[in-house]
Amino acid sequence: MADVRLEALRILGRIEKGRDFAQDLIAEVITESALDRRDASLLAEIVYGVVRHRLTLDSIVSAFSKTPLRRLDAKCLHILRMGTYQIVFLDRIPDRAAVDESVKLAPQARLSSAKGFINAVLRSTLRGVVAPRSDAPGEPRASIYIRENTWAVFRRFVLPDPGDRPAHLAAAYSHPQWLVERWLPRLGEEKTASFLRANNDTPPLTVRVNRMKTDRAGLLHRLEAEGAQAAEGELPLSVRLGPGTRIPALPSFREGLFQVQDETSMRVSELLDPQPGESVLDLCAAPGGKTTGLAERMGDKGMVVAVDRSAPRLCRVRENLDRLGLRCVQCLAADGARRWWREGCAFDRVLVDVPCSNTGVLARRVEARWRLRPEDIAELADLQKKLLLTAAKTLRPGGVLAYSTCSIEEASRW
Repeated sequence: MADVRLEALRILGRIEKGRDFAQDLIAEVITESALDRRDASLLAEIVYGVVRHRLTLDSIVSAFSKTPLRRLDAKCLHILRMGTYQIVFLDRIPDRAAVDESVKLAPQARLSSAKGFINAVLRSTLRGVVAPRSDAPGEPRASIYIRENTWAVFRRFVLPDPGDRPAHLAAAYSHPQWLVERWLPRLGEEKTASFLRANNDTPPLTVRVNRMKTDRAGLLHRLEAEGAQAAEGELPLSVRLGPGTRIPALPSFREGLFQVQDETSMRVSELLDPQPGESVLDLCAAPGGKTTGLAERMGDKGMVVAVDRSAPRLCRVRENLDRLGLRCVQCLAADGARRWWREGCAFDRVLVDVPCSNTGVLARRVEARWRLRPEDIAELADLQKKLLLTAAKTLRPGGVLAYSTCSIEEASRW
């Protein structure tokens, strides 16, 4: 059986290097280590929680560590973040266990010499918490927002002076300060703070029913028989699964009865509303959630051309198509911002799901806030414009084009 916290530490290290995504790494560990639902849920909670709240956790650690964060070994800092997250944000793990398990990680991470330091910082943090679950905040510099009507109040200041609003809000709600500075003039302080809090909420795990093979009632029955926690979602074809669900292990998943997709993404297919027998272009298609949704909505009759410039990512689209039993989709590796189609090519409907900053879905894409750079905003906006103009040339007269983005940045609207 895998050590959940050790696996979480390894995942956080890989995410920090900027090459991997939490969702993929967590799924990989859950599948390969055969974690039960409880351990899988804990793994996801720690990884997603530490990534989301990284800046807030660093502010707390800085307040109780005599060593500056910049001088700490990366693994040591990850362990301190994990321990602090469990102490401050989780109420199902005893404080003593959070400290003890963090200290045990040090030798496993080849940091035996750091055991005493980790123990001292986390126990100092424990002593510094006045009220771990308060229904009202105290002094702004000593209060950490946990969730609605729940705050952790400290004996000392752990956040910047609220007089510097961007710095205070960035540390309090764990966002890069440059993004907070970008949003404050446009949204105002109240809406910005509300938006930052919402980005730290844990979104539900949703799947889309494959209407070609079953209906929602049938899928819910199967999931219950397989021991999965499941309930109806907001949309007619959406189902919400419980945290820690081992999706690849479910027979209903392998049989193609559903596709993982969030409800906001599902609405795009509804908006475009392709009909059986039509020709549809899905530009920037990988990993295929919207592509498969379009094909299912068409009853697998007609043609969907899924274009993406990444051949490896198109492999994931094909895997999903095979699993779901869809045959009307053709995958094409091509740069959607350049001319790639034959003369006379005309689609009835076109979906342009552009690469973007992801600032509208930071709750779900936990790494995005830390990987986004200020210069990316303008660069992405330029790419989006090229993709949209290129895609429009493939649309037949009177056809329908849907433009989809997960960004809230004004630059994305030119």
